[in-house]
Amino acid sequence: MALHWPVRATSLRRLAKAVSSAGGRPETAVTLAAAADQLLHEEGVVVAYSADSPGRPHLDAAESALTSEQISQAKEDGRSLSAGEALALARS
Repeated sequence: MALHWPVRATSLRRLAKAVSSAGGRPETAVTLAAAADQLLHEEGVVVAYSADSPGRPHLDAAESALTSEQISQAKEDGRSLSAGEALALARS
């Protein structure tokens, strides 16, 4: 059974949270979060995060470990990934 894109994107966001909280791969966490956001956007899902969003502290921690250039590059890379590519990155 194939998963619909929003389900996959939500899973990617959770994987980004897990990668971030595990430490050592903040750039991957930011890349996966950007991929999830892009996939949701492509499906027409409006994503509005607040400071109270459950994954926000984990993503903030990942971003704080990176320079602004690294964050921009990770987000750009994430937005260009397909769902399959993002899942492969999460598994690597």
